[in-house]
Amino acid sequence: MARAIDKEKFEIYTCTIFNGDLPRPTIDGVKIFHCFYPFKISGMLAFIWGIWNCDIAYFPRAEFSDWGIFLVKLFRKKSFKTVRNKLDDAALEGPISIYKTKEKMIRAYTRHNRVYSTTSHMRDYNFQRFGIKTEPQTLFVTSDTTEFYQPGKKIDRLQNIIFIGNDMKRKGISDYLFAAKAFPSLTFHIVGKANDEQRKEIANLSNVVYHGILPQPKMKELFRKVDLHIFPSRSEGLGKVTIETASSGIPTITYIDYGPDEWIRHGEEGYVVSTREEITDIIQDLVNNPLKLQAMSQKVYDLAGRFDIKILTEKYEKIIEDLYNSPR
Repeated sequence: MARAIDKEKFEIYTCTIFNGDLPRPTIDGVKIFHCFYPFKISGMLAFIWGIWNCDIAYFPRAEFSDWGIFLVKLFRKKSFKTVRNKLDDAALEGPISIYKTKEKMIRAYTRHNRVYSTTSHMRDYNFQRFGIKTEPQTLFVTSDTTEFYQPGKKIDRLQNIIFIGNDMKRKGISDYLFAAKAFPSLTFHIVGKANDEQRKEIANLSNVVYHGILPQPKMKELFRKVDLHIFPSRSEGLGKVTIETASSGIPTITYIDYGPDEWIRHGEEGYVVSTREEITDIIQDLVNNPLKLQAMSQKVYDLAGRFDIKILTEKYEKIIEDLYNSPR
């Protein structure tokens, strides 16, 4: 979002999370505090620097939440936050590890001027379960799909299928391997970090290729030969990977549990299903009807287009302007 936001209207301050393996990014027109080791100290310094200089503070993540809110109140700034996860049992481990208790987690979501959910499904679920109130307007997470944009995808027939994810158990790797076992003549690719048990199971399947974690250029190269993306996760926020694959002309089969029918047009731009048997039924249908997959591969670019980072960032800009002009 920092890359896409209008620099003539806004002065942007942000920070990078410390990771010794990643290069430090630079963005024209954006002031960046590069955190260093130890991150607990540099992160706190980054928040002081950023919140002191800003008019509106945006909290997309939970790290340093209490510290950030304290600074917002101390410096008399306005803030807004996005809720990026459906807070079901599978997803609670992350927030609880940061907030320590459910009560502190819920309270953290009430201490900003405005809070937005990524999807209406998430908004309704989190309110019904925890009483977390967010704005009626939803706010999709920004993702720069141009990094994976490859127009003019051409598919002769279904041959290569891909799974992408690091938290593989939660992302549904078992259902993906169930499909791989059902179609030994197709090649099933896996990108992400598997544990030892998962690697052993993968190694026993001759039609499964485990790539590990790939940098963006290698991922884009792999996308050129992939025909279909299976994302069998039942606990997500948005599932940005469905947008990234769409920008390369790759449709997705995913589960309905986290509300992807809000942005994927079932049967036109991908498939939203309930069971793993439905996944294998769809794969068989696409094997038998390659023209259907070819048509969907072209249609899925429309899905990626609706998530164009400039379009999404304009929505954030309007919220920032409205919050700035609203009473304290």
